[in-house]
Amino acid sequence: MTGATNRFEAWVREEPRLLGGAGPGTIATAGADPSAGAAGTLKVMTYNIRHGRGMDMVIDLERLAGVIAASGAGVIGLNEVDIETERSGGVDQAAALGELLGMHVVYGPNLEYQGGLFGNAVLSRFPVLMARNVSLAVGERARWGLLCVEIDAGERAGEEAGGGDEPGGGGKAAARGGAARAGGEAAGVAGAAAGGRRRAVHVLATHLSLEAHERAAQLQKILGVVRELEGPVVLMGDFNIDAGSDEDPSRTFEPLLVDAWVQALALRRGAAGDTAGGIARGLASRWEASSAESRTERSLEAAGYTFPSDAPCRRIDYIFFNRHFRLAGGDAVYPLDTQASDHLPVVAGLRFA
Repeated sequence: MTGATNRFEAWVREEPRLLGGAGPGTIATAGADPSAGAAGTLKVMTYNIRHGRGMDMVIDLERLAGVIAASGAGVIGLNEVDIETERSGGVDQAAALGELLGMHVVYGPNLEYQGGLFGNAVLSRFPVLMARNVSLAVGERARWGLLCVEIDAGERAGEEAGGGDEPGGGGKAAARGGAARAGGEAAGVAGAAAGGRRRAVHVLATHLSLEAHERAAQLQKILGVVRELEGPVVLMGDFNIDAGSDEDPSRTFEPLLVDAWVQALALRRGAAGDTAGGIARGLASRWEASSAESRTERSLEAAGYTFPSDAPCRRIDYIFFNRHFRLAGGDAVYPLDTQASDHLPVVAGLRFA
């Protein structure tokens, strides 16, 4: 839990294997997956892990790591990650997942809880350039945050992140890497792409309040952060907002960001040029109809539900991206069927525009 001078600043742990080190493999990872190095592509995942507690009420980080590894995602945003809390057995969950998967780890603590910390994390096969943690506290309620990470998904970085041609190339680190300066460059990886073209990508992982009036303020704060960023941006997390509602975050982020799931539905209908908010309003109007086409549309939308994982009936977990990306196709966004948490993870395949 070392690395940040302020307890609530972001910190980074580098994965030795990705920096040229070695470690015995424990979880098979998609080392040759196209998302982690194929030209112009990036596969991302958002996942509220509920401190590793599945629907069977068992905390199992190896089970979670297996789900993540099987997805082939190169960048993962996690919510509800514990560091050394009583309920999680004093385990540093962010570090443990990073070691199991052979990934760089960035952690953004938002709350002191049960003797430890509670917050968001980003796992990355790509070098981490910068990291900062933005508080989304409302009054004295400080459990919410926005973890902002800049990675290098450039040509050489992609090669290194892929971990070679062996599918089992990922693994548990033999030792933990150094920590990044909070809000600054990650030690040892800033020059990782010196021999290739650097491609900085802003990855934002967030978790919003259960209260609507608090979420409204949080959405505006996130929008302010996004407006300041240049280049490719991915925003993902548990927004605790039902898709298609009056509060749908697309209405706040349009036209800067596009809802990946809504865009995927648009691609399937041949309406990819529509704005996210326009598509959402179109879906809402179709829901009011009773035609066979409307029932099909509702079925497609239901396929994107993420909560609860044992009987999904709400879409509250989102992946957004800006104009520097486009979807890899209409089938490139999907939740994974697993009960390793009370939320379903969502995966999106993005191509650089």
